[in-house]
Amino acid sequence: MQIRGLYLHTLKTAVISAILLSFISCDQGAFFTGNLYMEKIETQFKNRLQSSEIRKKELTDIFEKATADEREGLMFLYAFMPLNDLADYSADYVFENVRIAFEARDTFSWGSKIPDEIFMHFVLPYRVNNENPDNFRSSYYKELRDRVVHLSMREAVLELNHWCHEKVTYKSTDSRTSAPLSTIKTAFGRCGEESTFTVAALRTIGIPARQCYTPRWAHCDDNHAWVEAWVDGKWYYLGACEPEDELNKAWFTEPARRAMLVHTKVIGFYPGPEEIVRQTPLFTEINVTHNYAKTKKIVVSVVDSHNVKIQGAEVQFRLYNYAEFYPIAQKVTDANGSCFISVGLGDLLIWASKDDAFGYKKISVADPDPIIITLNGNAPADITEDYDFIPPIQPEPLPVSEEGKRDNERRLKLEDQMRGDYEATFITKKAAFKLASRLKLDGRKTWNILEKSRGNWQEISNFMTQAASDSIKKQFTFPLLHAVSEKDLRDTPADILLSHLINSFKYSGNLPVSQKFFFVKFVMNPRVGNEIIRPYKAFLQEQFEKDFIKKAHKDPSLVKQWVAENIKINTTDNYYKVPITPVGVFQMKMADTDSRDIFFVALCRSLGIPARLEPAYLEPQYFSKGQWIDADFEKKIAPSSAKGYIKLKPSAREYKIIPTYYTHFTLERFSKGKYVTLDYEEGKKVTDFTNALEVEPGSYLLVTGNRQPDGSVLSRLKFFTVKENETREIPVDLRQSAVKPLVYGTMELDTTIETYLDEKEIKLSELVGDKGMIIGWLDPRKEPTRHVLVELAQWKKKFEEWNGTFILFVPKDKSRTSFTEKYFQELPVQRIFAVDKNNELLQMVGEKTGRTAFRDLPVFIVITNTGQIICFSEGYRIGTAELILKAIL
Repeated sequence: MQIRGLYLHTLKTAVISAILLSFISCDQGAFFTGNLYMEKIETQFKNRLQSSEIRKKELTDIFEKATADEREGLMFLYAFMPLNDLADYSADYVFENVRIAFEARDTFSWGSKIPDEIFMHFVLPYRVNNENPDNFRSSYYKELRDRVVHLSMREAVLELNHWCHEKVTYKSTDSRTSAPLSTIKTAFGRCGEESTFTVAALRTIGIPARQCYTPRWAHCDDNHAWVEAWVDGKWYYLGACEPEDELNKAWFTEPARRAMLVHTKVIGFYPGPEEIVRQTPLFTEINVTHNYAKTKKIVVSVVDSHNVKIQGAEVQFRLYNYAEFYPIAQKVTDANGSCFISVGLGDLLIWASKDDAFGYKKISVADPDPIIITLNGNAPADITEDYDFIPPIQPEPLPVSEEGKRDNERRLKLEDQMRGDYEATFITKKAAFKLASRLKLDGRKTWNILEKSRGNWQEISNFMTQAASDSIKKQFTFPLLHAVSEKDLRDTPADILLSHLINSFKYSGNLPVSQKFFFVKFVMNPRVGNEIIRPYKAFLQEQFEKDFIKKAHKDPSLVKQWVAENIKINTTDNYYKVPITPVGVFQMKMADTDSRDIFFVALCRSLGIPARLEPAYLEPQYFSKGQWIDADFEKKIAPSSAKGYIKLKPSAREYKIIPTYYTHFTLERFSKGKYVTLDYEEGKKVTDFTNALEVEPGSYLLVTGNRQPDGSVLSRLKFFTVKENETREIPVDLRQSAVKPLVYGTMELDTTIETYLDEKEIKLSELVGDKGMIIGWLDPRKEPTRHVLVELAQWKKKFEEWNGTFILFVPKDKSRTSFTEKYFQELPVQRIFAVDKNNELLQMVGEKTGRTAFRDLPVFIVITNTGQIICFSEGYRIGTAELILKAIL
């Protein structure tokens, strides 16, 4: 045998299944209401039992000690949970979460008010979205219970959001979603992590909650996630970790009124009243856009070249964002060749396909014309098309109640301080250098790593200490820590890192020092894609005979062959797309394609074979005989060695801003009726693409976009083909607006301002200079301001080259933990922090620009040396810094 240690099939499958189903038959009606829905749950649960050998014995033991309600709760979760949870989480873990959910239902006054269907779908599930679930419920149930048990349901939601703000604030992070406990440990998270954390907290106290999100905005390049809570029979929204004094009040209220789509996934066959975006055997995706914006139901009909209706065509509703046409939703046509969706009143690109045939059409949702897409089988060649994409019109701002705002601000300031006190417990620079000295490590590198590790610093320092005890492994301490992501430093335990360090040498032989970087990156590195790091090398090494490993070193394709023959592909059940751990894939012998690819790379690395996911296509590859070779699991024939080349050229036109990838342009490859974006480095300038890109021959699309001040986009689609051994030179050319820049009004330059730190009074006329002035009003505590500050820091060099005056107004009453010079040290050096007393200058801007009030900060203006306002931006808008630069350069 080539493999040992396989899962032994000694379970009495029929007996165990009978025991489990006997529990079900006895408990019918104990918790769930509706016989028809109960039948669906039971049927799906039976199906799951057939594919989950590793959980059957555990489930039998759990069912014996669970109550009738808990058994039905377990059955519901196991019937519909994503495949990765089935593979990676024990029955004990699931049962503990179910137990606490029912305890909360019995404990809180609102428990009896919640309908079974709402409880089942929005309290019972421990998973919120694509995080790796943890022990949050069991860790914090008692603390949260004691804090809100005496409150009304509405009061509890508001109070819990204050608790969340004590623990977490906003900061952008990478796309892997931290689990709630990791987010607490870090003390910050992006909106997807804040909302995951807040939903988990609300569900812990038995309040139905769901994470709602717009997959992409129409008016700027970004997305957003927030929370809806069910209170006394109605859904309300709130900003996660951003407490307000009332529900349905948040900084994103106005952007959400311009949303094209707001939706959420719900586990199981959700029978609610909302429009269904997608229904599958395991989850329901629902449309809640009408809660926020004006919508219209659009119907798309798909036909062939003979006008025959096509059933089963995939229709994607694509929105321009991040320089690509992102599919915010997709549908499949019915027997009449049609599908529908309700979306906001902006522009979309409708893309329909079936097999290799496709068709597309740019539409304005508000237009009454029928939408008919005709499919054909030929990808366009050397065609350029220009489209203007207009977002929904910005409505008049809704009135905002000021009642309760002062008390809320006081609490926010106190909560900032509480979080700051926790962050003060993180390791200091002095302590980091002392540790480095004791371990004989580089002090600067040690501090750099430990500072990034945040609340996980003790685990990382523990790893450093243990790794330093071995002279050979010590030299790999920093290379390994630099190989993983910054988020990994914040949530990976020491023993997991040590496991990968220790078990990477077993089959790697004596590696020359010159190859250390290669060895660390492609063998030792525990990270393959964007999965959470778990130990797997020792486990996988034990599963294979040494003879097989020896042969695999000579011919790594044997590993690919083993994976292809032993891992069954399931393309539907892992619907949150959270990668199954390599150990879970091996035990289940089942995976989605992404988890299979990660498993293949992890298995290769465990056996000492360098492997990776290719950066642009994310194709699994192994290194053999001096070159990277595609695993090509999906191909039925041997991979072709044919290659073509694309040379991206800067346009002959001179731009104020050099176009960058995922901001102004993307490159896409045609595959199976659709164009798929190639994943090159975000923010990479077109001038940095110095070498021709090696690609497979085929059809390609260059998308460019120039975002305008009103949020609209001047887009260009350039279709072209690349033949074998051909090099195509493709200029990256942005369309330019023919409309002259607006003058929004004229400021009075004799106005006096007060500097923030030394409280000196100075007139604008003394600061404006020949180049004009940039003025911004900030709320450092809120996410929109933090986005802009990051952008300003990214463009610091450009602003400093301009060298005009930069004034930033910060409210005096904001907590110093939210606003410090250190926090803004990456901003342009010519910045001046100031105070706008009673918002007098901001009110003047409103008068000059015709605005009665400003609902949301930040507000930015650019004024000339004569006081003319030539640039204006209000509220949440990704790309504000670039908008300003276009005005001043």
